[in-house]
This record gives sequence, C-alpha cells and structure tokens, in this order.
Amino acid sequence: MSQRRGTPLLSEAEAAAPAVTRVQAIRQAVERPSDAWLAARMIAWAVVLPALARLLPLPSLVRRLWHEKASDNQERRAERVLALAQAIYGRRRPLRDNCFFRSLLTYRFLAEASADPRLVVGVRRGEGGVDGHVWVMLRERPVHENSVSLAEFSPLLVFGPLGRAESLEEFPPPE
Repeated sequence: MSQRRGTPLLSEAEAAAPAVTRVQAIRQAVERPSDAWLAARMIAWAVVLPALARLLPLPSLVRRLWHEKASDNQERRAERVLALAQAIYGRRRPLRDNCFFRSLLTYRFLAEASADPRLVVGVRRGEGGVDGHVWVMLRERPVHENSVSLAEFSPLLVFGPLGRAESLEEFPPPE
C-alpha cells in the first residue's frame, strides 16, 4: 500500500505479518524458470524507469512502454506479472512501494502479456492541496489495490493500447 497523506503505510494485517525480504518475496512469487526470467527483466526495468521518467514526458514514456508479444498462456502470464510487480515493489528500500513506478512497470509487462491494461493518472483533494495517484486497470478492475481506495480519485489521463491516451468519457469507473 502506498503512503498518502492521512493513510497508514501498512495495513494491520501487513504490520502483524512477519517481515519478508524483497528477495524472499520474489522467490515466493517465482513458480517456474520462465518466472525467474520474467522477474529479472522486470527488476531491470524497475531500475531504469526512474531515469526514463525524468527524461521523457509521460505520454512519450507510456508509448515506449507498450510492447505487444504473442503469449501462449496470457492469463497465467498476467497473474505472474502482477505477483512479481507486488514482490518487487514491496515495502522495503530501495524500491519502496511507489504507485507511479509500480504502475508503469505493471502496465508494460501486462501489455507484453497481451492483457490489454489501462494506465490511469488521477487526483483528489488532500489535506495540503492535491494528491496524485497512478494505477493500472485490467478488465475494468484495478490491480494492486481495491476500488474503495480509488473512490476519491478523479481520473485525469487514461492510457490504453499502444500507450495512446483514451477519452475519459469512455473510461469505466472501477468496480
């Protein structure tokens, strides 16, 4: 869970659970040799994304992240991407949970798995001004979080296939 003003860093269940290192979390998420290769590629992208985000405007970056690849088992591949992204962007440094980078990484690898993701940038009124948040939608549902946590956010931008901006009028609210 990302830290936002007025929002606890960890849920009660997460705080009570025994600490798991990032390496342990990734090992737990890897089920097959192909998952290990996917994890290595995702970690490499996770390291590079902060630099790319500083160099490129968001629309240009998102277009470059879209990568279609034929996938035999699209459903399993999408599940592995979600599990590994969660393991990579856990609560431990140096890749502490960050909605922006986690969502860019997830969007990129879900696109590669032919899962047709949407990258959403939204805002809400916060205690000290405006809070921003970025999340990924898959089959009209948010990934890595629940709809209740997104209810206060108004989408500003939605990126779909090929990294192209989509009309907000066509964007369905999270279920």
